[in-house]
Amino acid sequence: MSRLFLPVAAPALILLIWSGCNTIDNSFQPPNPRPFGDGSAGAKAVSGDEALTDTNLQYTDFTVAASATLTVESGIVIRCTGTFTNNGTIIVVPGAEGGNNNNFGTTTDGTSQQPAIGIATLAAGNGAIGNNALARAAGAGGEGISEVEARNTLNVGVRAGGGGGASVMQGASGGGSLTILGAEAVVNNGAMMAEGADGDSGAGGGGGGSFVMGSAENVTNTSNGTIVVDGGAGGTSDSSCGPGGGAGGGLIHMIAPVISDNGMTSVAGGAAGAQGPAASVTAAIRSAGGGGGPSVGDGGNGGGVTAGPNADPGAAQEGEDGLSLKTLADPTALF
Repeated sequence: MSRLFLPVAAPALILLIWSGCNTIDNSFQPPNPRPFGDGSAGAKAVSGDEALTDTNLQYTDFTVAASATLTVESGIVIRCTGTFTNNGTIIVVPGAEGGNNNNFGTTTDGTSQQPAIGIATLAAGNGAIGNNALARAAGAGGEGISEVEARNTLNVGVRAGGGGGASVMQGASGGGSLTILGAEAVVNNGAMMAEGADGDSGAGGGGGGSFVMGSAENVTNTSNGTIVVDGGAGGTSDSSCGPGGGAGGGLIHMIAPVISDNGMTSVAGGAAGAQGPAASVTAAIRSAGGGGGPSVGDGGNGGGVTAGPNADPGAAQEGEDGLSLKTLADPTALF
């Protein structure tokens, strides 16, 4: 019988080949095996006014009483192995900052800070600022996202609605986001609010926020339920600025095999800031209106200002409405 003898280096070579075949590819990320959490925080009942500060957001059931107001930081995801029920009021704190025109004086130029973009595709623009020698161009409204993009924007993050563009005042903050996942049900029998803030003194309004609600069984907005993600209004023109643009409306997305929506949902764009009369902009340092912050809907353009000591403000535009979407599907594999 003949025997096969391998060189001494062969085992190392075989080991090298074997190791090469087991290279780990970290580019693939499987779905969350527990999108509804593990229930480790137990049941939570909010019986009075409260700011949610829990570090563990994995509940069995979560209930907000009719007399209670729950304030939630933007970007939070609440997970329930059972049912989430809101009978009271839920307010989501704004998440995206508005723009700023800083430290402009009669003889000095300051700096401009651009607004946060939020979930949109293009941030709002600040109104041009300076002395009365030149006309000042309005800030452009930010650009929102399409329905296809909105349906796939599930983990929204801290910044939902984009910030408004600045005038002589800082732009308004954009609305925040809240995602609620309940394995058995998500029920809104109260009010849920994630609105963009209104602009002040020619500043652009803040883009509307976001609510994403998912359940493996059903999502219900009862006849008593209200969900609002409106964009903020633009600031009114005054002696130092043109009017601000209205902000784009936000996103409401319900995802479940069964959806019942008999309540009120609002994704309205914000109103344009009021245009002042001719020759009403008289300040030595003045600005055009800031653009409205985007979200799902586009923000409106601000109003410009002509040159001269007694300048005319232009007209601003309102923001575009957002979207209220329903997806009839089990979201378990989506999160």
